[in-house]
Amino acid sequence: MPKRKKYRLKQNDISLNSGKEISHTISKIKAHERLYTAILVIIFMILIITGAYFTLRITPSKISYTDGYIDEDGFSYSSNLIFLNDNIIGKDNSNEYVINISNMTEFNENYVIKLVLNDEFIKKCNCDDKLVTIDKIRYSIGNGIDRKIENNEMILSTGFIRKKEINELKVKMWLEDVDPKQESYFYGKLEIIPFDDM
Repeated sequence: MPKRKKYRLKQNDISLNSGKEISHTISKIKAHERLYTAILVIIFMILIITGAYFTLRITPSKISYTDGYIDEDGFSYSSNLIFLNDNIIGKDNSNEYVINISNMTEFNENYVIKLVLNDEFIKKCNCDDKLVTIDKIRYSIGNGIDRKIENNEMILSTGFIRKKEINELKVKMWLEDVDPKQESYFYGKLEIIPFDDM
């Protein structure tokens, strides 16, 4: 079988074609370039959006552990565990925690938001002598006023949720009147307790 001859395009060959054919070929090339550019831009945008989404999903908040509760009737909540230390002094340095409350029962529910010590973390850190007392903890719920805990039960607030409703509460917490030169810690969690269970 004879070898196929390689053919190079020469100036004379181009001049043999009409201007109309050349301009049509150039238009086709430009159209393909625009199409490929658009496809590449779309692919890059998809990659950037996907990367940003997974980065936001995977990047943990200051405290990524969650704690929660669900009863057999369908009242439940989940929230981040609380961690405060001597870097979180003053409202400008506060940590924000989100509580998701779900009431899938057939009844409206009144509840109490309570702060409790997280004994498991306290044992792990072996820092009992550096724990702050509750009078040093400040908080605000939603866009509410700044408060301090003034009861031994560490009740922060009360709330109400209608049946078949889901609510989200944002709680900011920080320390006040703490010596920044000394190590200070608070390990806790937020609990939502229906009035019926109290």
